[in-house]
Amino acid sequence: MSSNAKVVGKLRELADLSALAGENKFKVGAYQRAAQTLEQLPNADLTNPTSIHGIGESIGKVIKEVLETGTCEKIEELKKSQGHLLGLLKIRGVGPTTAKRLYDIHKVTSAEEMKKLMDEGEKFTKAIREGIVDALNAVETKEEVEAPEHKAGEMLNAALEYLEVGLHPIPIQPNGKVPLMSWQEYQKRQPTKTEVTTWWTRWPNANIAIVTGTKNGVAVIDIDPGHDGTWPKEHKLPEDCVAKTPRGGRHYFVKHAKGIKNSQSGLAKDVDTRGEGGYVLVAPSTVKNKSYEFIKGNLKDVKEPESWLKEELLALSQES
Repeated sequence: MSSNAKVVGKLRELADLSALAGENKFKVGAYQRAAQTLEQLPNADLTNPTSIHGIGESIGKVIKEVLETGTCEKIEELKKSQGHLLGLLKIRGVGPTTAKRLYDIHKVTSAEEMKKLMDEGEKFTKAIREGIVDALNAVETKEEVEAPEHKAGEMLNAALEYLEVGLHPIPIQPNGKVPLMSWQEYQKRQPTKTEVTTWWTRWPNANIAIVTGTKNGVAVIDIDPGHDGTWPKEHKLPEDCVAKTPRGGRHYFVKHAKGIKNSQSGLAKDVDTRGEGGYVLVAPSTVKNKSYEFIKGNLKDVKEPESWLKEELLALSQES
């Protein structure tokens, strides 16, 4: 890991710990913005951090301390009182206040413990249930698997092609499914060409995901290979744009309609959806050295879902 990447990680950790400790929200925001700034400047010279626009004196001192020691005194101090809650913040939909409440009520500190509670019948909101599943999937894909070497510029060129047709590409762990950076802001805006070029110059073998939802205009029906990638209902799914997943499942792409959200086994057993607040990997990404590939059409061919499908997708969003 580069020294710049380590600093970004420590600034994010400091922001999370400060939020858990109830510190001033403007200070928390300053740590987050500093991390975002440095993430876009992977080769920046940090010997004089205050020369970088947006980095003030206090954060500059934190950066220098991290470069010298690998951490900072404030992080280590906050860990003593708040460190046990960091695992809960990895669950999408769980913020500092919710994390504290969950710990106070259930004494849980991780997605694994939350999943156990959920399996035992504990009721959580839909957003938190989905966040638990995503967090556990992220852990599973962190196993050490040697990533394939793509041809020089292959992933960057593919990401730029997705960008040119109006989509929102984000970089994902090579050969895995975990985002390499904070990506939530790209639910609201398209990344710039400079940002995309910077990401895939820094991580040339990074997988590519497309953010789903209103701004990106795309939703996905994800059929698990347990169904051999086939739709288990009478109505046919639209086949204007279909991709095969590395495990033999299918991704059916449709235009997003306001209100379509993420779900697990909502349309049918082993049939998930990705809408607002989600993302989906796309070709030529690989997982465990097997590729995603479009088998019918491409993302330029995505059409509106038929009325029956739109109704079912929107009905899922009414569930708590």
